[in-house]
Amino acid sequence: MINFWKHRVSVCVSASKLMFVFVFYFVGIGIVAQGNTGWITIDNQQLIDSTNTQNFMEFENTPESVVNYFYASKIRNDSLWKNVLPLEKEQSLRLKSKLVKYSQWKFHKMKILQKKAFAENAFWIKIFMEIEYKGQKKSGKDELDVQLINGKWTITSVPT
Repeated sequence: MINFWKHRVSVCVSASKLMFVFVFYFVGIGIVAQGNTGWITIDNQQLIDSTNTQNFMEFENTPESVVNYFYASKIRNDSLWKNVLPLEKEQSLRLKSKLVKYSQWKFHKMKILQKKAFAENAFWIKIFMEIEYKGQKKSGKDELDVQLINGKWTITSVPT
């Protein structure tokens, strides 16, 4: 009878250890998944405003450079931003609609903060921007889409 109880206690202790390991494992996975969002902070990015937009008259074929070029052009209020979009006939209806909204905004500042891959050769770029709309300045963070299309990084969606 004593051996039976020793065995039963041993099984109970082992089961509780096993339960602890499972709970710890799955809770740990949940914590890691929440903490690791996949966003990569982009260091050394300049705040672009009216004082330095002339530094962004050209772009390299990188997601960050294309985004900086686009918003520098918007801040200057010229039309060079079109150079980093798909051809008009290849633009989605969603992008076209957002660009109509953009035509009503005055852009003041922009800075790239982070990026996250959402597909192969496609990133969400998180930015800070300050705009003016109907006489009121507004600022905040949002994301835009940048995709590699025919070997060229292209903005395929903008925040509104």
